[in-house]
Amino acid sequence: MVFGAGSLKEAALAKGARFCAALSRCGMTSFSELPPVERAKRYRQLAEDARREAESAKGTMRESYLTIARQWIELADGLEKRIKGRMANGR
Repeated sequence: MVFGAGSLKEAALAKGARFCAALSRCGMTSFSELPPVERAKRYRQLAEDARREAESAKGTMRESYLTIARQWIELADGLEKRIKGRMANGR
């Protein structure tokens, strides 16, 4: 699939680049630098951001934001499950 100027892909890439730049300004370059509990919390915040963007988006862009939100939630759920497993095992 070929994407032209102003495409959804380019818009998403631009938004991602702004997010990465914001992380760098905070002195953080990676989620892996966050403690696991904080990382899960940040994933949930990003899911909420994606849901909020979906509210004003139309068509495929709206669906894309909702998919992104679901994926952030899945990441948070999986990480929290691993955290609870470690706590149950005394780690």
